[in-house]
Amino acid sequence: MKKLGMTLAVCAALTIAVSKPAMADEASHKKATVDLLKLLKIDTQIGAMVDNMRESATAQLDAQNFPAELGQKFEKVINKQFDLINDEIGWDKISGEYISLYMEMFTEEEIVQLNNFYKTDLGQKLVDKMPELFARGMEIGQRRMMSKQVEIQQTMAEEWKNFEASLTEEERELLEKNLPAGYGL
Repeated sequence: MKKLGMTLAVCAALTIAVSKPAMADEASHKKATVDLLKLLKIDTQIGAMVDNMRESATAQLDAQNFPAELGQKFEKVINKQFDLINDEIGWDKISGEYISLYMEMFTEEEIVQLNNFYKTDLGQKLVDKMPELFARGMEIGQRRMMSKQVEIQQTMAEEWKNFEASLTEEERELLEKNLPAGYGL
C-alpha cells in the first residue's frame, strides 16, 4: 500500500511538472495573440467592415431610384439589420473566439513574427488600409455580379428546371418535407 501511495505521488508530481510548462506556453501564446489582435486593430476593423457593408447596401438601394417614402422604409430595415449584426459580432462578444482561432492557426513563434511585422510602419499601413482594400474589393465583386446578374439568373433558372425534371418522386417528396418554407419545388 505504501508503494502504491509513493507511485501515485510520483505520478502526480510528474504530471504537474509536465503540465506547468505547457500552461506557461499556452499563456504566452495567448498573450502574443492578444497583442497581435490589438496590432491588427481587429476590434475597430470589424466595426468598419460592417459600416462598409451598410454603406454598400444603402448605395445599392439608392441606385434603385425608389420613391423617397419607399426608400426610407427600405433604409430603416437595412439599418436595423446592420444594427443587429453589429450587436452580434461586437468585439466584446467574439474576441475569445478570435483568440482561439489565431492560436489554432498560428504557432506562438509565427504569432511573434507577425507581431514584429505589424509593429513596423509598413505593417500598420497595411492594417490601416485593410478596410478600404476590403471595401473596394467588395465593390469589384458586386460590380462583376451586377453585370452578370441576368445571365446568372437565366442560367440558374435553367439549372433548377433541369434539376427538378431529374428528380424521382421519392426525391421530390424528401425535398418537399425537408426544405425550408419558400423553397418549394
